[in-house]
Amino acid sequence: MGQFGNQPDFGTAIETVSAFPATPTSPSAIYIGTAADPATITIVCVDGTSATFTAITSGVFLPIMVKEITSVVGILASDILFVR
Repeated sequence: MGQFGNQPDFGTAIETVSAFPATPTSPSAIYIGTAADPATITIVCVDGTSATFTAITSGVFLPIMVKEITSVVGILASDILFVR
């Protein structure tokens, strides 16, 4: 997903998350369906850097390409989708 040469500007595959840490089969963006307030998610980007996103709300799409979700607070695994 995104502006990578032969890649479309929209998601073409979805992968569910069942537990944390979670690793998609290919680098993916993240959709969060339901989140408690305040929710936090820590990820590892494709380039190996990590980041923590805070104040996550329900129905949020994080358009960053991640290779792992390392930890979450206030979000169930079943409420997250990897989108690519």
